[in-house]
Amino acid sequence: MIRRPPRSTQGVSSAASDVYKRQLQALGVVVLAVAHSLPVVLLFTVLFAVGHGGRGPIFVSIRGEFYGRNRFGTIMGIGNLITGISGVATPLVLGILFDNQGTYIPGLLGMAAITFIGGFLILFAVRPTAPGTSDGLTESIATRSRKRVRTVSNLKVAPGEPVTPTNQR
Repeated sequence: MIRRPPRSTQGVSSAASDVYKRQLQALGVVVLAVAHSLPVVLLFTVLFAVGHGGRGPIFVSIRGEFYGRNRFGTIMGIGNLITGISGVATPLVLGILFDNQGTYIPGLLGMAAITFIGGFLILFAVRPTAPGTSDGLTESIATRSRKRVRTVSNLKVAPGEPVTPTNQR
C-alpha cells in the first residue's frame, strides 16, 4: 500500500516543486534570449519543456489541495481563463516590443523575470479558510464529509448506518 504524506507537508513539497519548475522555465527563457546557435536553442527547449511540462500537474495538485473537490472546476476554469488571456497577450506584447526596440531580448528577459518572481511567490501561498470557520477549507470539507447524510427516497441515513424503519423521516 502506498502511503501519502500528511496534507501539510504535501502542500509544501508541491509548492517547492512548483518553484523549481518555474525557475527552470525562466532559465530556459533567459537562454533563448541569448541564443545564437542551434545547441543553445536545444538547451532552451529542454529547460523550458521540463519546467513548463512539470509545472502543470503540480499546479493542478496545489489547487486541489487548497480548494478541494467541490470548487475545483471553478478554480481551474478561472486559472485557465487567465492562462488563455496571457497566452494571447504575451506574443502581442513581445511583438510590439520588438517593433519598437528591434530585439526580443528585453521582452524575453522581462517575461523570465515575471516567471522567476511568480515561482517564489507561490511559496507564500496559504490555504484559504472557508467563510465562518477558522480551519482551512480542506478541514471544513473533511468535517462536512463526516457529518454528511445521504438521502434515499424519504429515508435519512448517516454513512455506514443500516436503513431501518426507525430512521425514516
